[in-house]
Amino acid sequence: MFLLLTLLLTQPDNILAQYSTAESLRCLASLFVVNAISYINEHYRAQSHSLMAESNVNKEQQANTDALTQLPNRRFVHSVFLPSCQLNTNNNFPMVLIMADVDHFKKINDNYGHDCGDSVLKELAQTVEQSIRSVDIVARVGGEEFLLLFSNVSYDAGKQIAEKIRLSVANMHVLCAKKQITITMSFGVAIANNYTEMEKKLKEADKKLYQAKHSGRNCVC
Repeated sequence: MFLLLTLLLTQPDNILAQYSTAESLRCLASLFVVNAISYINEHYRAQSHSLMAESNVNKEQQANTDALTQLPNRRFVHSVFLPSCQLNTNNNFPMVLIMADVDHFKKINDNYGHDCGDSVLKELAQTVEQSIRSVDIVARVGGEEFLLLFSNVSYDAGKQIAEKIRLSVANMHVLCAKKQITITMSFGVAIANNYTEMEKKLKEADKKLYQAKHSGRNCVC
């Protein structure tokens, strides 16, 4: 529109009205100012919307992330991961579900303090993450309870992964109150062949975890 008006004002033969040079310049200057103000307004509006969107993403990430371990939390599993599995069943199943729990964690807090317990959980989270694939999920779903999800993995492979993690955790040494302490974990393993089995198999993995606890702990059931 600005270019068209410039052409008309600079080519008087194309319009019936006649404008002086000063009038043409004032008109063009006014339109230019309006365009400039509109551009500035749109620029800051877009920038504001971008910052708001980024803020919302950050809040969503914080809501889905455990503050201590920086692992996904229970909310992420139920509100993000499981719905995505329902939409992409071909890429996720069969899926191995592993419930894991730190053995005698209360004694660690009682004997060494909650700061030590927090250090154990943070180092534990790093150890477990290093033992799995980048596409796998490990989430902190309780105080000392973790859920591991492995897509397109057989049941036997899932048990092997759980055993690998169990050994890695048992070999950890965490410095607490100037003492090196060791920890162990118990594991319950189940497998879901499709999305409709997920809820049932999560309960099964939880049940097997308690079986591992009653079988002496530090084992895979």
